[in-house]
Amino acid sequence: MLKRICWQLLFTCLVIGTSWAADDPFVGKWRLNPSRSKLSDARRTASPSSQRPGSFPKTAIRSPTTLRAPRPKGQSLAWTTCMNGLLGTAGFAGTWESDSVQVNSVFEFQIEPYEEDGLSFINPAEQTTKNIKFDGKDYPGSGPNLPKGFTTSGHRVSALTIQLTDKLAGKIVDTRQVDLSSDLKTLTMTVRTMNHNKPNILVFERE
Repeated sequence: MLKRICWQLLFTCLVIGTSWAADDPFVGKWRLNPSRSKLSDARRTASPSSQRPGSFPKTAIRSPTTLRAPRPKGQSLAWTTCMNGLLGTAGFAGTWESDSVQVNSVFEFQIEPYEEDGLSFINPAEQTTKNIKFDGKDYPGSGPNLPKGFTTSGHRVSALTIQLTDKLAGKIVDTRQVDLSSDLKTLTMTVRTMNHNKPNILVFERE
């Protein structure tokens, strides 16, 4: 009798855990809405050799630039950014900081249930997967485009907010706060990268 009760309790726990994972409001396929997103902390450095002849004041000037990042299978992620020359630098030499970014490529990712109450963050284009549980432990990512020693940990702040921490070789590289709208149709990811002043805010819509 005692053995039967134990098995019944175990079965009930498994059913509840599976049901919670399947009904997790974060689960779904998400597409970036560039017009609602703000990537504000990209930086570039121009050397003195790239400076054009002439005299330029030490003030902020705007320079629209199109950048591309390689992706698997010959694809690329492209975005156009308007960059301001930081005050105190002359001409084109010095550090430039973006104040607006427009993503020109489609960016999608999926969130799927992982074990009992965890989640899988899957980026098909980048061929990366992050399987995590919300217990504060570091879980290794998988995929050919993730560096060795890359891990992610997470915890639930509320039913509609989770926080993720990415590490490389044990050192934090960025933190991500992921917020769901009350109607569960919009996901906002605020990414704070180490040594960057401003967060990147990515707004995704459910497909």
